[in-house]
Amino acid sequence: MEPEGDFESILAEITDRRARGEEPRLEEYAARHPAHREALEEHFETVEALDRMFRGDAPPKRGRRIGPYRIVREIGHGGMGTVYLAEKFATGERVALKVLSSPLAESHRTLERFRREPEISIRVRHPNIVRTLETGEADGHVFFAMEHVEGVSLARVLAALRSKGLEGLPRVVLASVVAELLGEAPVPGVDVPSGRHAGYFGALARIFAEVCDALAHAHAEGVIHRDVKPGNILLDRSLRPRLADFGLAKDLALASLSRTGDLLGTLPYLSPELAMSGRVPVTARADVYSLGVTLYEAITLSVPYPGDSSPQILHKIAFEDPPDPRKLHPGVPPPLAAIALAAMEKRPVRRYASAAEMGEDLRRFLRFEPISRRLPGPLRRAGRWLRRHPVAATAAALLLVGAGVFAEARRAMLDDRLNRLEASLRNGDLPAARDGFAAFLGESPRSSRAREGLDQARETIRSEVERLQAEAAPLLALGTESDLANAAVLLERAYRLDPTPLLKAAYDEARGLLPVSIESNPPGAQVTCFGLDDATGALSGGEHLGETPIRGKRLQIGSYRLVLEESGRGFAEATLIVRRGPEFVRLLTRLPTPEEFDRRMRLVPAGDYPVGRAYEGRTRGPELEAAVVSVPAFYLDETEVTNEAYAEFIRATQHAPPQSWTNSGGTYPPGEGRHPVDRVSWYDAIAYANWTGTRLPTELEWEAACRGADGRLFPWGAGDPEGRANLPPPPQPGKSEARLYRTLPVDSLPEGANPFGIRHLVGNVEEWVWNAWRVPEGARDPVGTPAMRVLRGGSCSSFARCDFRLPGKPEAVRLHTGFRCARSARP
Repeated sequence: MEPEGDFESILAEITDRRARGEEPRLEEYAARHPAHREALEEHFETVEALDRMFRGDAPPKRGRRIGPYRIVREIGHGGMGTVYLAEKFATGERVALKVLSSPLAESHRTLERFRREPEISIRVRHPNIVRTLETGEADGHVFFAMEHVEGVSLARVLAALRSKGLEGLPRVVLASVVAELLGEAPVPGVDVPSGRHAGYFGALARIFAEVCDALAHAHAEGVIHRDVKPGNILLDRSLRPRLADFGLAKDLALASLSRTGDLLGTLPYLSPELAMSGRVPVTARADVYSLGVTLYEAITLSVPYPGDSSPQILHKIAFEDPPDPRKLHPGVPPPLAAIALAAMEKRPVRRYASAAEMGEDLRRFLRFEPISRRLPGPLRRAGRWLRRHPVAATAAALLLVGAGVFAEARRAMLDDRLNRLEASLRNGDLPAARDGFAAFLGESPRSSRAREGLDQARETIRSEVERLQAEAAPLLALGTESDLANAAVLLERAYRLDPTPLLKAAYDEARGLLPVSIESNPPGAQVTCFGLDDATGALSGGEHLGETPIRGKRLQIGSYRLVLEESGRGFAEATLIVRRGPEFVRLLTRLPTPEEFDRRMRLVPAGDYPVGRAYEGRTRGPELEAAVVSVPAFYLDETEVTNEAYAEFIRATQHAPPQSWTNSGGTYPPGEGRHPVDRVSWYDAIAYANWTGTRLPTELEWEAACRGADGRLFPWGAGDPEGRANLPPPPQPGKSEARLYRTLPVDSLPEGANPFGIRHLVGNVEEWVWNAWRVPEGARDPVGTPAMRVLRGGSCSSFARCDFRLPGKPEAVRLHTGFRCARSARP
């Protein structure tokens, strides 16, 4: 019988035979190595199960139930399991459901690794890591549910770009590529910021900086991912990345499930340590290496170590340097090439010390600052060659006449470099001169010529920045849009010369990027921000802002819809209006439970609803043009907001009380707690809605709820409003009636409710909606302006039908003016 040998060597032999197309057998190796029989059985069992899994043996079918979920379709494989798009029966929530293949569940080690994955991802919760929602075992399956990311993997994006070629890569709009892969219309300009680092490479730097944040957080929690690659980085429509698949992760707090000889990870993204199959200790810098390979592939559209076989690729990973990315694609910015190569250093000690350090260099690149690493120069490349080819190096050394030749050549190179830096200073390329002299001093700290050049560059920059600030100051004081735009041009030039936080803040404010604060109760909500059209309420874009509390985030002047999501509480909505003013823009939102919403809101189902009024042969009025509109499902308050509910809001936020409460000592009149709050401005209504995690309905939503699918003119249908709505009599020509108009409790007049169970949609108080005032083209409009907002439904003092509308100044308070809140059925 042959010597036992170590298990690592046995697995290496089996792997090599498989790579050559052979089929090694368990019986053969168990007979030769009986001491390792148990480990060999587990190895062959796992390989066989994987083969069965990827052949698709008996996967769950569409519509099949697994625990509380219904399978919709398969969306991919993830490590040891198949990933399905699934819906939760109770809520309709869509998730990514990862199900362990039944054959693999027979292996104790595989089952334990699968169970560890959700435990790890729950612990390393981060905005850029796919969240695990719950785990379970049901119907013969082990599974866990993750958030479903509406997006595509970076691997799919790179494959799509490879099919188009390298030409024009710097100008690629990455968000449009993602939209195209999702079957949607292009999204031009989403990933193109102002400044030098626009387009594809700027978008990549921002994406990879966020992935660095995710890895740094995981590493701080004692978790090494060990399978960072483009297929495990998901991009949503707004290009927010999520790191996925912790199936091979190593939790430093738990006993290892890997054995010496296990090859963990994916070629060619393995670090040299992982390629050594456990013979070298693996640290968090292995993930830095894999992320460097992923960045290299993203900027060149090719992997650094191609090969025809696993042994060939593993040899290259261990012993060969990757080609300079700029040789594969000359358009790659040198800092990005340097960052990728620094992350891919063979020796871990020469790599970035952490993912956070790599992320900081990516952000320096975006801020136009010099990065901490440089591309390998000729001397360093020569040193690497000498270490790896000692025999050839000895022969080459014999050709040198002496060390003086090399020294003289080096002096000439340094002089030429200084000459070029001094030329940049004379030509006004001040940042390049400053950064170049600083880098030179880092290598040759005793160079007086470089020191003088650096001092001169810094002084010139300081003087120019002061001049630009002085020119911008009076324009900022004038404050008109044209003056602010001119000031922004001056401040941008100053910031490019001296990228300090103070100059960046001044530049941002001049161009309308203002700081905002977003808080939620409880904290910890994930916030996504959409542009909100003032005239229609339509949404655009979609950017993940982070986790509450968010402070100091800058947004462009305008209106935004925020979606706040918290595990276990569903989601809330809020409206953020960013405008210039003396106060910091602040938004405070509660996150009610779904039960709280259910108690006070009624569902208006999705459908086609008639709105507006036909004007054939009539004088045009303020009503909308007759049309049938498609409205997504939404919830609307069953009643108008009451005095007692508004009083709770005031106590919690110290918001100013309505004018109508002045005579009652700052509170509502006695006995009127269930009456609708009135004399509130549009801004007051927005503030209350934000506090409750809701929003104002759009005009089309309000009218669809009031008129229903049959286009009725009153919520109850047709007939006399008497006993159904708190409205004055319809106006009679030439007659006037003296009457004291008063509101009624919001739960009165049940006969006037609409089919959805919503009361007082006409009468009682006029109701603010989101939209800015506008009238159909050609209509006469003597009273409204686009700066006004829309009021719907009339009041106890103004007769109206479902289609009637009035303008109101958003800051003004009017008699018998209130509101009710809305919320989307889905985020």
